[in-house]
Amino acid sequence: SAGRCVAGTELLANPTIDTNTGFHYDCRGGLVTRINALEPISVISGLGATRTLRATESGATVLLDRAAGITITLPAPTVGLTYLFLTSTSVTTNAYKFSTATQGTDFIVGDYLSIDTDTASAVVGFPCNGTTHDNFSMNGTTTGGLQGTRLRLTAVSTTLWLIEGENEGSGVVATACATT
Repeated sequence: SAGRCVAGTELLANPTIDTNTGFHYDCRGGLVTRINALEPISVISGLGATRTLRATESGATVLLDRAAGITITLPAPTVGLTYLFLTSTSVTTNAYKFSTATQGTDFIVGDYLSIDTDTASAVVGFPCNGTTHDNFSMNGTTTGGLQGTRLRLTAVSTTLWLIEGENEGSGVVATACATT
């Protein structure tokens, strides 16, 4: 909840949509409450080679479904923005890549698991450091991006995106956290 309210008075219209984050709010039980917080607002699929996400798309599930790769630019981080990325098609050329909006100023922090899907079946945790990693690049083999990858990026400050999830790779898996 975000504070107390009286239905129909504090909020100009019930429900209210925050156009910066895309979150929906309503007055419930005397408290301003974010509704549909666990449901994706939309599914984004069929992307071309590049796509810049908008803050109003926060909560969306983004399907990585282009074998030739996709470079996705995240919006400027605003606390609470979140995107779920699911790989439905393994990347075979180029990469599935996430880049922060302001390189060298906005960064990716957090740990994720990289799962070796070939004969070794190794599971390795990798950290993105939050001080130099402003990209996350999956090449379809060692740095992941194979079908079944599931990653969530959530803005936890005005300069940091938190990454978490599982990244499916092959060969000797390596970190996808990158500076370019």
